[in-house]
Amino acid sequence: MRRRLGAGGWIATLACQRQAPVPTGTETLLDDVGHSMRPPLHVARIASLSPAATELLCAVGCCNKIVVRDAWSDFPVQVAAVPALAGFSPSAEAVLLHKPDLVLLHFPPPNLQSALDAAGVAWFGLAASDLQQVAQAHRVVGRLCGEPERGKQAAVAFAASVAEVRKRYPRTP
Repeated sequence: MRRRLGAGGWIATLACQRQAPVPTGTETLLDDVGHSMRPPLHVARIASLSPAATELLCAVGCCNKIVVRDAWSDFPVQVAAVPALAGFSPSAEAVLLHKPDLVLLHFPPPNLQSALDAAGVAWFGLAASDLQQVAQAHRVVGRLCGEPERGKQAAVAFAASVAEVRKRYPRTP
């Protein structure tokens, strides 16, 4: 007789399938939602659960590391080939099936936060509220996925683009 597992059972089962704990560095980062985390030393598999996270990852050269995305992430075009999950708040089980080393998401719901923590999966919440924070997100995402120099370059390019737009279209009172 087969017994049906509840959500906690699936999360525990998926967490146990991880071969070993993901080694982390000593640096602790504080994300945009107040969660502190130690980034994995090596990130090869990323779950990107918002269009902004997907675009940030691609801007810093990590498009090829995305193993699952949210259904609204459709830019750049190469992400269309990546499996998609519905909603900004997919089930933890659906995310964990892709065995990510890192999950990037905006305003992560508490139940997903808890499930990722229980499974030992690093996650980073993004919630930039202004353009300066978006530039900083490029740096942080670059550092998280092992491309710190590309993250810095993307931040500089983004800030330059914003400055050009402001120059061309100055604010009026």
